[in-house]
Amino acid sequence: MSHSRSTNRLAGLLALAALLLALSLSAQERSQQFGEFTLHYNAVPTVDLEPEIARRYEIPRSQRRGLLTVSLVRDGAPVAATVNARSENLAGQIQTLRMREISEGEAVYYIGTYRATEKEELAFTISAQPEGAEAGPFEVVFEHTFFGRDQAQ
Repeated sequence: MSHSRSTNRLAGLLALAALLLALSLSAQERSQQFGEFTLHYNAVPTVDLEPEIARRYEIPRSQRRGLLTVSLVRDGAPVAATVNARSENLAGQIQTLRMREISEGEAVYYIGTYRATEKEELAFTISAQPEGAEAGPFEVVFEHTFFGRDQAQ
């Protein structure tokens, strides 16, 4: 591997680590066990992301936009999956999130953005089908109140 490719890969891994650290500091990560699989998920306001991280992953930073992150692990190792997600507010308005896969080294994450207003209550539905596994799809429903600024959730 050339020096520039190694440097780019290292920069990518560091950026992904910074993104994940920012997300874990911004809000409490949640998870649910499905046999040998664990589905991790989190919803945070995009305004809390560092500008450099948001640019790198093409995530619009806004007080009216949130980021849903999802990862699936099996016995501690990341697993590629087909991930679908949607949010629904109290008025019954549904948003289908376009989930993108982010792979850096062995890590595999799925991210998608959603629109929300301050203190809006959202119910998220996530479905994850592990690639090559007979198990699944795994579905999680969770509620989240959106705060566009760094406030307790």
